[in-house]
Amino acid sequence: MSNKKFKTVTWEAFQAMGDPDNVEVEHESSNENPDTTKMNVPIRVYLEKKGRKGKSVTVVKGLDAEKSYIETMAREMKKICGVGGTVTEGLIILQGDQRNKCVEHLKTMGYTDIKKAGG
Repeated sequence: MSNKKFKTVTWEAFQAMGDPDNVEVEHESSNENPDTTKMNVPIRVYLEKKGRKGKSVTVVKGLDAEKSYIETMAREMKKICGVGGTVTEGLIILQGDQRNKCVEHLKTMGYTDIKKAGG
């Protein structure tokens, strides 16, 4: 291992890592979902066919979160629905009509204002 990684860590900071009081504070902050303030934003789950050669896709719109969080949600939704999909410009796009499964999954995650829209 290189010593470059450890040059900025002081002995006091290293000892504080094992402090039980410090560990409890870290657990409290890590359990809090960073998007709890945004759980009431209106989310629309709709079916779209236009521009896709007649194939239908489910689009989840209105998620106002970080890109990594949206990608994680998309990965979970793809796994639950058993389909492929992608994340584009803050939209989650899943293959086929998966609106019911998406709405149920978003409700279990704590989102409240979810509406099915379109087709």
